[in-house]
Amino acid sequence: MIKITHYDWNANRLDDLELGIAETAGKDYDKLLSRVIVAEQANLRQGTSSVKTRGEVTRSTRKLYRQKGTGNARAGDAGSPTRYHGGVAFGPNPRSYNQKINRKERKKAFTIGVSLRHKDTFCVTGEFGFKKTKEADGFLKNIGIDRKILMIVNVDDGEKRLLFRNIQNVELTNVSSVTLNSIMKYPNILITQTALDELKKRLHDEG
Repeated sequence: MIKITHYDWNANRLDDLELGIAETAGKDYDKLLSRVIVAEQANLRQGTSSVKTRGEVTRSTRKLYRQKGTGNARAGDAGSPTRYHGGVAFGPNPRSYNQKINRKERKKAFTIGVSLRHKDTFCVTGEFGFKKTKEADGFLKNIGIDRKILMIVNVDDGEKRLLFRNIQNVELTNVSSVTLNSIMKYPNILITQTALDELKKRLHDEG
């Protein structure tokens, strides 16, 4: 079973905590992880980009001038894509970018992602006594985190959310909405005690 680094809020190192899942080192899951991450990113796209074609712009459909005899290049109406304020050729239209991933694949990929990142994951337990953001920032430095970090909290961690949200390079997310993409994106992961309990339940359900 894999374990994650364990601290209290005074930055004291404690015994490592078990996540209850097996290590996946030595196995090749690159294609599965890549497919799920691409799908998660694609599903975030709104797909609302839209432009008007030459048939939708409000321009006269009258031929600008006669075909021959003027010395100019032949031209059609003012809505042509080659004209200023004309329509757009081959432009984007509203569409869905959603990609479907099988439920078992998605669950397996998330469990693998957590397993692969366990060495960069820190859990903090104990009494939370910080009153200022400066104290929270000092805690991160004391445990050796000086790069971008994903902090996973639970709905009950309101005070922690308020103190950590203004720290540079700290991205807050709820344990119920954390994705494989975010797990693999950040160099370090910090998780609270209540969030870890919920994560274990999610990993057990997704195992």
